[in-house]
Amino acid sequence: MASLYQKYYANHGIVAYAGSSNPKDHLFVFAGPADAPASYPSLAPLLAAWNSAGNKSKQRTLLFCQDFDPTNLHGLLDQLATAGTFGLFWDRLVY
Repeated sequence: MASLYQKYYANHGIVAYAGSSNPKDHLFVFAGPADAPASYPSLAPLLAAWNSAGNKSKQRTLLFCQDFDPTNLHGLLDQLATAGTFGLFWDRLVY
């Protein structure tokens, strides 16, 4: 069964998506515009967008956690974005 992936963050040139099911144990984060799609109907189109993020240097990461809290995601990701931390994460898997 296909899973819907919803946008949970779009700020500072970065977007983040998580699956609609619980727990939310991973986030697809990549360089993208604030007007990126609100959701992707399945993993395939999300991966296509995630894989094409950035130019020669891939500006994408996959963040893992036991259970991300959607109510805190925006603040957490905003802190990482404004601190420049995502530059350290690009093209890596992060737990």
